[in-house]
Amino acid sequence: MAAIPILSVTPYIWPRKGGALISIAAAAGGFVLTSSYQVYIGPNGTVADPPCYGGVIGNAYVCVPTSGILMQCVTPPLERHADLYLTVISGADSGQLHGAPALMAIEDSYFDTLFITRKHWTRWHITGPRGLDLEPRQDT
Repeated sequence: MAAIPILSVTPYIWPRKGGALISIAAAAGGFVLTSSYQVYIGPNGTVADPPCYGGVIGNAYVCVPTSGILMQCVTPPLERHADLYLTVISGADSGQLHGAPALMAIEDSYFDTLFITRKHWTRWHITGPRGLDLEPRQDT
């Protein structure tokens, strides 16, 4: 099995306490829909880092792609580190590691928690802006 080129992780900044939904994008055909994956985030870039939650009933740490190019998971609580690395392991090839660029966890604030909570609701719920960049500007 060839390495999966991870193109992006969105968002690449999230609260340290965990619970943020992240999307991992791979090159076309990067993720096999019939395969399962495990995702780790931490300072080492190895399986020694904390695992992400995939939401599979009976096995919380298994992540399943939603398409050949996209997979989602939920971040675990993280320690303070300058850089964090994302590691994806394919269930079909347990020895294959696929790395992503450095990521960042930040301290929580009221607004971080508010926007993360709003992003988890479906679009038909009127929650207000789902990101700080979508807030109306307050020019003085």
